Amino acid sequence: MKKTFGMIALMIAVFMTTGCNNSGSNGAGFEATTFSFQEEEDGDWGIMDFNGKTLVKPKYSGCPTSIINGMFSVYSDEEQTYTLYSLEDDKPRKIGTYRDIGAFTGQYCPVVDKNGNVKYIDKEGKSPFDIKKIKGHKVVGAYNFFSGLAMIKLDNGKWGYINEDGEIAVPFKYADAWNFNNGLAIVYLETPEDNQNAKWAVIDTEGKELFTKKFRDMTPANFKIEGDVIETTVEYEKFTFIDREGKTIKKVKDNIAPQYIYNGLYVTYNKDTELMGMATIEGKTVLKDKYETVLYNGKLIAAKAENGRWYMMNNKGEKLCRLPGEDIIMFEPEYTNSDRVLLAGEYSKGFVLVNNEGKEIKTEDEIYSASYSYYWGVSLPDDDIEYEGDGDVDYDYETEAVEMDSLAEE
Repeated sequence: MKKTFGMIALMIAVFMTTGCNNSGSNGAGFEATTFSFQEEEDGDWGIMDFNGKTLVKPKYSGCPTSIINGMFSVYSDEEQTYTLYSLEDDKPRKIGTYRDIGAFTGQYCPVVDKNGNVKYIDKEGKSPFDIKKIKGHKVVGAYNFFSGLAMIKLDNGKWGYINEDGEIAVPFKYADAWNFNNGLAIVYLETPEDNQNAKWAVIDTEGKELFTKKFRDMTPANFKIEGDVIETTVEYEKFTFIDREGKTIKKVKDNIAPQYIYNGLYVTYNKDTELMGMATIEGKTVLKDKYETVLYNGKLIAAKAENGRWYMMNNKGEKLCRLPGEDIIMFEPEYTNSDRVLLAGEYSKGFVLVNNEGKEIKTEDEIYSASYSYYWGVSLPDDDIEYEGDGDVDYDYETEAVEMDSLAEE
């Protein structure tokens, strides 16, 4: 299954294989500056920026990813392939078509060509280095660059990291691994399975193990980072914050689950009442847990009250305005410029782009439905299907993608 991260409508679509991290791009050094949109139900998809400018008029029957470093891709469900484009002078230029694809979070992007070869490509589709085998083993998974490093999985089950020169930066000795976030990554020293004595570690970009923990003592089930603060779990979903040395900073109440740590705050989920609020890492309440939904982008809060009304608030919990419509989408802390990423409206009627004062931003086209997403990386299927031909030869399809059901109906 493909490792992806994305937000479509109000649902976060996370499809993860082993070794994945849902911590987002915080500290990763890139920005997604666009989202995809449809003008009408079952219509084609275009691309719009956060200022309301249409960069690509609706032309794709498949939904494009967000543009990262000038590149985006479109998936074809019919052909089960991904076509990569660059955006130059507001015109998409086709680079190539692949079985699987990641994103240009760094200089290069991981892909699987039609022969089933895992490799990295530059923005012209050329491979800067060869990773067919590392240490005599076939590469079966390759992921985006974060903090200058990309994690790789070999066919012997071991994980390690390479730099953007294709050189081994962290040895291939781990049972599992996560992407780097703010210069830190989780690695499994042993496969836990039923062995609670198995250890995991936090490493830096030099491969230095900052500390280790046993699974029976602490589980990295929710590895998220805010600066030097790491969120993890202790005993039966009890959450805690630890520092770079593995020392406990703050324990969270047993019935509270943290979400979306950003700029010293996090969204709280009360497992007893199933309601949400906000608090600081130190434990100070910003919003009482009385809202059905709380979304936070690092500067502003969108909260849905139990009466169904949405409100915009500042990071002190003070109400700024009531938001139009019954559904709010794309208001998450996954991108560094997300303080303006907010769509307000109703699935059956469409959406408007809203600024940080709750006022509508004029857009060049109507927004019936929207999506923003990108792919974490690539991996080979378990059956490792063999393909014939030259892996660098493009597919020649009359259509680049197929019809997708309207997001408004999901």
